[in-house]
Amino acid sequence: MLVKSVVDRYQIANAVMHPTKDRDGMYPLGYYRLFVQAGIPITFENMDASSNQKGGVNIAELVQLTNEISPRFVLDVQHAYEHDESMSYADDLLQSLQSCLVHLHVSGQSEKT
Repeated sequence: MLVKSVVDRYQIANAVMHPTKDRDGMYPLGYYRLFVQAGIPITFENMDASSNQKGGVNIAELVQLTNEISPRFVLDVQHAYEHDESMSYADDLLQSLQSCLVHLHVSGQSEKT
């Protein structure tokens, strides 16, 4: 598998992905499990509010994914801010997934900033 060879060659600790749902509104758990079985260190990241993607936003779903598939999570602060400028959503994400947190993705911009 090409992805596995890249992970091994560059000693990648976290292969970050935005979890998205398929046409049926389900996460492709089988594909995620194949990556994990191949030794790909999947790390889920929360999605932004403006995306047309389905999934990767609901905190309970993100907790379930990290419990079932991979205990790694990246908190994208900009994506969280886009959901809730008060950052209450970000705080809830952090509280719910802090034991899985491996990285903070702090980037992005808005018209205000």
